[in-house]
Amino acid sequence: GLSALNWKEVLEFQARLERKAARADTPELRAAARLINGDASDGAFRNFALGLVASGQRAYDAALADADSLADFLAGEPLDGYG
Repeated sequence: GLSALNWKEVLEFQARLERKAARADTPELRAAARLINGDASDGAFRNFALGLVASGQRAYDAALADADSLADFLAGEPLDGYG
């Protein structure tokens, strides 16, 4: 886990996480967030994008290629876990 990392490694992890979340900020994924969670405001989308990153590389890559692929990874639960 993150507790085993030194502060520099934690900051590098955070930077990679933020870059991946920012890369997911596309009109198609904003629309998907609105459909899935009922909200695509900046804060709600950030949670959605972080949830997408946490869903794993396969789900993340598929969603960036085609937002409709999210249907294959969702089991009726909001992607950010809060909706």
